Amino acid sequence: MRAAAAAALVLFGCGPAVLGIDVELITMACPGAAYDTNPLAGVTQLRFGLTGDGLEAQTLTVALAKGSAQLPNLPVGRNRRLKVEALVSASVRARADSGKFDAPGPADVHLRLFLRNLDAFSPAGDSAAACTHMTAPRAGHAMALLPDGRVLISGGFSFDGNTPPNLIYRDDVEVFDPATGGFAPLSPGPLARRAGHASLSVSGASGAGILLAGGEGPPDAAGVNKAVAVRPFELFANGLWTELTPPSAARTHAAAAVDLKTGAALIAGGQSGPDVPGVSVYPTVTYFDPATNSVQDAALPLRAGPLTDAVAAARGNLSAGAQRGGVVLAGVLKVASSTKSRLPAGAGPQMSPEICARTLPLASRPPT
Repeated sequence: MRAAAAAALVLFGCGPAVLGIDVELITMACPGAAYDTNPLAGVTQLRFGLTGDGLEAQTLTVALAKGSAQLPNLPVGRNRRLKVEALVSASVRARADSGKFDAPGPADVHLRLFLRNLDAFSPAGDSAAACTHMTAPRAGHAMALLPDGRVLISGGFSFDGNTPPNLIYRDDVEVFDPATGGFAPLSPGPLARRAGHASLSVSGASGAGILLAGGEGPPDAAGVNKAVAVRPFELFANGLWTELTPPSAARTHAAAAVDLKTGAALIAGGQSGPDVPGVSVYPTVTYFDPATNSVQDAALPLRAGPLTDAVAAARGNLSAGAQRGGVVLAGVLKVASSTKSRLPAGAGPQMSPEICARTLPLASRPPT
């Protein structure tokens, strides 16, 4: 069920090797959601921008009240992208983005775009909060964006009804659909129970999907209490889960991000298990290679040595309009040796200035 549609905009193309685009703008997260941040409040114009491989950038601005628009011909091709901006005078109030899509023809392209306010959270609750509840209570889970705009929520842990309660690691997944504001279970789920893991949107040899990596889970099928680091990676693409075994040992507390230039998913540092004295801390990087759908170890270790509990982010710097690539690590716990020791009373993590805001060295990334 669709929450609300601001307008149904049909953008027609004509002539040989061109396609029509049917565009629907969604402005509310679920039925009955609060409208205190209406993305169309005060908006008088919508600005459409169309780009793609071999396609000259096209821009068209139309009055919101008009309800329909006509763009120049859309040639068939790859990596088309449609952006819509809602304008209040010359200011942008809200934006929608299709992401990249292919237009191979002969069928027209149908897009559902979610118009969201800039620099604001979009309320997702109705009066009964029916559309804001996950299908299962969970913590320590991970989320990533699916290619169709939905959100995959994986793993985590919950508690049973015993006294004292047992911690149950989860191996199920569910999907949040922004078109309805609702959550629904997804079957089949991954093979491994895990929490505190990385969940990354990737595009590999089997198509666009989501990679689960690392985290902690139970050593047996019971899924209760005791935890160890999870070694297998799992790739969800085309509705199927594929287990990928890294050549290195299991790791948790690792930093993870996708290199914008290569598309490789990097898992850096981390440790061999939960926080206990003597746990091994790693100076290594493992990465998912999208060209081969395989997991490999980088040739050289991190220059900072063993580190754990870091945060990773892809570097978006451009050089002559092209991505430079790389991943930045920040806020790490650096250890003097390859094991964690119990910290003295009152002591805290030691920050590593040599790794904060530093890009991983080229030798610690997959080759470009």
